[in-house]
Amino acid sequence: MPAKKFRDLAAPIAHDPERHARVEEEAQAAIAAQRLAQVREARGLTQTQLATQLGVTQVNVSRIERAEDTHLSTLRRYIEGLGGHVELIAVFDDGTVPLALPDAERNA
Repeated sequence: MPAKKFRDLAAPIAHDPERHARVEEEAQAAIAAQRLAQVREARGLTQTQLATQLGVTQVNVSRIERAEDTHLSTLRRYIEGLGGHVELIAVFDDGTVPLALPDAERNA
């Protein structure tokens, strides 16, 4: 069986807006997960070390890094475990609005 060209395989996705949106969402989730791992690595921590900081298992850290949809509270704990903090800003065409995050102690 001859090899198919990529454009022939991708054509059905490109012509179906719902399917294209799903593929794009999955791609963005993969990129976001990769970025979390890159941030952790840049901070000089392994998944095991971060897991110890967070009081969870290494498997849970791996799940966070691979998750397609992460809760804001989970992302906050992850970033705080790396020594940072999360700021949330809504961006509109005519400006930005900083959003207050719920108190971390209430979500712990």
